[in-house]
Amino acid sequence: MLSLLHNLRIKGIIRFETDLQLGFFWYLKILNDMWNNREPPDSPQVVLYQEPLILGWQQGIPHHDVGLINLKNSCFLNATLQALFHVPPLVNFLKMDRMHRMSCDGSSKCVACALFNLLETMSTQSVAVPLRLYNIIPTICPGMKRGNQEDAHELLVKILQALDTELLNRHDKDWRTNLDYPSQLTTAVGKIFGGIETSTVSCPACKSERKTYTHCTSVSYVIKEACSLQSLLSKQQDKITFTCQTCNKSSANAKKVDQFHSYPKILLVLLKRFAQGGVKQRSPLTLTETITVDKARYRFIAGVIHSGPTIDCGHYTCVALCICKMSLWKINCVCTEGMKYGIDHEEDARKAYVQWKKETDPSIEVEIVGLGANTNYPGLGCSPDGIVTSSIEEHKLLEIKIPYARRNNDPKTFNNWPQKWKKSFCLYYNDSNELLLKRNHPYYDQVQVQMGVLEFSKCDLYVWTPMGSECVTVKFDPERWNELKTALQKFHWEVLIPEYFLMRAPRGLHPIALP
Repeated sequence: MLSLLHNLRIKGIIRFETDLQLGFFWYLKILNDMWNNREPPDSPQVVLYQEPLILGWQQGIPHHDVGLINLKNSCFLNATLQALFHVPPLVNFLKMDRMHRMSCDGSSKCVACALFNLLETMSTQSVAVPLRLYNIIPTICPGMKRGNQEDAHELLVKILQALDTELLNRHDKDWRTNLDYPSQLTTAVGKIFGGIETSTVSCPACKSERKTYTHCTSVSYVIKEACSLQSLLSKQQDKITFTCQTCNKSSANAKKVDQFHSYPKILLVLLKRFAQGGVKQRSPLTLTETITVDKARYRFIAGVIHSGPTIDCGHYTCVALCICKMSLWKINCVCTEGMKYGIDHEEDARKAYVQWKKETDPSIEVEIVGLGANTNYPGLGCSPDGIVTSSIEEHKLLEIKIPYARRNNDPKTFNNWPQKWKKSFCLYYNDSNELLLKRNHPYYDQVQVQMGVLEFSKCDLYVWTPMGSECVTVKFDPERWNELKTALQKFHWEVLIPEYFLMRAPRGLHPIALP
């Protein structure tokens, strides 16, 4: 099913029964007269981005509703990109950044060019593959691994930081020493997402106040119960422990008030739903189309939602407001119902496999891995569902299959299924009553490529449904691997490489970065 799954007409109030984690809000206007700040931060010596910020789609910024293909647990990336591409001033900046693209060395690690190239692809295709951005995830976020489920908020922060650093480096490679701090905040990223927050702490004893100014790009709140976003944003006052520098007295009930000194054009709200230990707070959040923050009003434009039981398991989607259609769209990865069923239950199947194996081998563990490659086979890669380690037997791969069509059947009973079911099923019994994987089934070639690329001699193919499971150990087939390797390498060199360098280059597009 393609990405635009759900169209909800705005009727004033939106209630998210699933878990809004990130929200982008489009700045509308200051409600009252501009405030009179007596002690503002210093003015910047130089303004790096001097173009006017276009806040809406109506001024000619193209807007594209295009699906992004999930590259093995990359929903956190896809949802984040979809949300970013619904921020009009950011899209406008990327479109207008022509001078940089003329002088860019074409580095695959350039975040600005990677974002722009994906936008360009989305303008001409109904489905896009964010492969270049997927490939630079480890560069942007050294702690993240491709193929793993990661945190969308952390990725968003790192993408914006990397883009901001690129813009500062364009001005001066030594910007950390040569550029005053207020000027460092005037890049396109800083002007779109940056604001100045004031924190005023009042001493209960002597009534003196201490005010501090902090640059911020987001506000965050802990979700403890069902609430509205407006109520969270309206709660500006907290009680904190504070030692007064005037009277030197300590208090556990000092009043702290947070307010914006300067408002970000795009407000990023982080809602923390996970407590210590990964326990998730599932209470719903209610928000209106517009929200008020002090003297400013914001309109909702996009949100990233996490659906799943734990912080490292689940699925990310994006909900975005398409201004030109005046409607709310739920944007998902390209994912069929069967694919989603497999994604939702993969961890259940993996746990069932480990529990079953530990009955005979307590040392069994399954290591979750991402995309695997081998320098001996350029262009080839694979993503098994795990590596099975044991102290008493040879390590092997794990490939999990969760047949959606047979979700109400026990795989152990497949020999009693109707003939048409058995014909399409991957397993069979031979004349010696051995359980085997069919050699003519696509799964056979899949696991042979995995074993060939990663140099393993065995792979457990584990078929799981809520009704039961079946497992068969597949041995490496060197003859079949050589046939597959030859065909895949031929396809890589004769089809993909020409597409990268002969078809994309003449159109001014960067070749897709290979894993």
